[in-house]
Amino acid sequence: EQWNAIEKSEGWNVEIPATEVICSDGAVNLMDAGLYQTHGTFTSWDTLVNNGDITVEDNVITSSSYDIPRGKLVIPEGIGGIGDSAFFGTGLTGVSIPSSVTKLENVAFDSNNFGDNLTFAPGSQLVEIGDKAFDGARLTSIEIPASVEIIGNSAFSDNHDLSTFVFEGTVAQWNAITKGTGWNSNSINKIICSDGEVQL
Repeated sequence: EQWNAIEKSEGWNVEIPATEVICSDGAVNLMDAGLYQTHGTFTSWDTLVNNGDITVEDNVITSSSYDIPRGKLVIPEGIGGIGDSAFFGTGLTGVSIPSSVTKLENVAFDSNNFGDNLTFAPGSQLVEIGDKAFDGARLTSIEIPASVEIIGNSAFSDNHDLSTFVFEGTVAQWNAITKGTGWNSNSINKIICSDGEVQL
């Protein structure tokens, strides 16, 4: 309530943009669905879809334009999946995936520039990460939901700076995940779980 009562000038957060404000009694989400571009402007989700920058069919993102501006993309709740090669090679610098997404298809986010800017919304229902879903996405750290049951072939390959890999579930849940051939990036040497670590 105290945060909401603060008078804020227009554009106070556009250059960061911070994703949330952490208060003493909870967090306040700051990011609307859409694209937060690297030069400080914002394009709403509806505009991206209406302009043909992103194509959605039956609540699944099926494709995106190679001309989509670089920046962090916040995908809205209600999207159920990310299709094959949907964001291949777009050069996005981050993505926020809503809890409603259950599957990331093959090559979904291949060849981007995420660093540590890949996030899954609380309460994620993600079950499957497809083959090469994050191949060459230039990840430096990642935290994947406890709901994941399948990690495909080469899902995180060619992320040579990926040094921190967190799994929100337990060690037993991690060990139960079906993992494809070469799922791992060579720089990952352990998985940090909620109740311990798994050495690779």
